[in-house]
Amino acid sequence: MPSFAQRHHDRVLAARQSLASDAPAGEASGGRPAATPLATRMLQLLAGHRAALKAIKSRDKKIALKAEVIGEYDAYVEGVLEAATGAQDTVLVTIMLWRLDIRDFAGAAPLIRYALAHDMAMPEGFSRDLPEMVLEEIAESVLKDSEDLDLEQTAILLEVIDLTDDIDMHDEIRAKAHKAAGLLHVEQAPERAIEHYEEALRLNPNAGVKQALDRLRRETDRPEDPAPPAAAARDGEVTDREAGDDPRSPAAAPSSDAPSTSKTDAPAGADN
Repeated sequence: MPSFAQRHHDRVLAARQSLASDAPAGEASGGRPAATPLATRMLQLLAGHRAALKAIKSRDKKIALKAEVIGEYDAYVEGVLEAATGAQDTVLVTIMLWRLDIRDFAGAAPLIRYALAHDMAMPEGFSRDLPEMVLEEIAESVLKDSEDLDLEQTAILLEVIDLTDDIDMHDEIRAKAHKAAGLLHVEQAPERAIEHYEEALRLNPNAGVKQALDRLRRETDRPEDPAPPAAAARDGEVTDREAGDDPRSPAAAPSSDAPSTSKTDAPAGADN
């Protein structure tokens, strides 16, 4: 783990070099400047950690390794955020995914905001785009931890739903996010839970919310809305998989009364 002095040095250097270059830790292309010396060092460090991850079979052990080494990138990422150039940055995006993997939602939040605000792309090896990856990963964490939810998960899910509202993505992913948001509101704000469940059902009739929605309507004396229109035909496959070792695709459609628990496959950045 770098010393305090080294972290401070790297943070300041990352900010300065990011301001001097349009491409901190992304690939130089189209005449854009090459990566800065510090960014190059971070990419080399990341390559070594990715290689170590690919050599591990256990998902739990992969997550443990990410948690162990992620602090080595903190100073660099803080410097990039401070400079705020908005240039594509592979290191920053990868660390954002790793923080989601290790369930550090507070740490991931500023990286998510920055990446979405600057329309960043996923690292090489992913076929799904960044907004879908982030929204689905957070939604699935909420659905998985439904018995032990925390304020960080609640806040970041609702924020990312809002931040991605105008972004085109598969309906199944957005439905999953609204299902998770409905679950968050069941106890304290049932009317809001109904709204989220209704939106999930509208987006995906097989979202697995109908029983919960019917129960809430009975408990709140809220009449059932008209049946949503049949789902329109969707372009392209909805089960496209990530290249390499980290596949993700929209969840398969379970029966409308069964919990929608299928996960897209591995967590975001499982081997990356």
